[in-house]
Amino acid sequence: MAKNLTVYSRQYYRELDLLKKDIDEAEIVKIKGKKRILLKLNNDLKEYIFTEELKLEEKGILGKRDICIENIQGEFTCKDNLIFIKTKIKNERIDYVFFKR
Repeated sequence: MAKNLTVYSRQYYRELDLLKKDIDEAEIVKIKGKKRILLKLNNDLKEYIFTEELKLEEKGILGKRDICIENIQGEFTCKDNLIFIKTKIKNERIDYVFFKR
């Protein structure tokens, strides 16, 4: 990460790192459409949702939705035990790939 990132950019990368960590640590991962991913972590369920209002929201065990990132587009896909996360914020596109059994 560059040293001259804005506060918003640092928040954006920090939240994506938390999402990546949750996916890596999840025992079960289910993609629900292209906009939702459900994760089971230590007997807790967590869901991440890319909304039509250009937000990434996290829904925890209490059902409350928290906004992680605003002004973001994204989708989740899965193929051959690979999970793909495609994100776009402003003019920057960042894609992630995870291997899950």
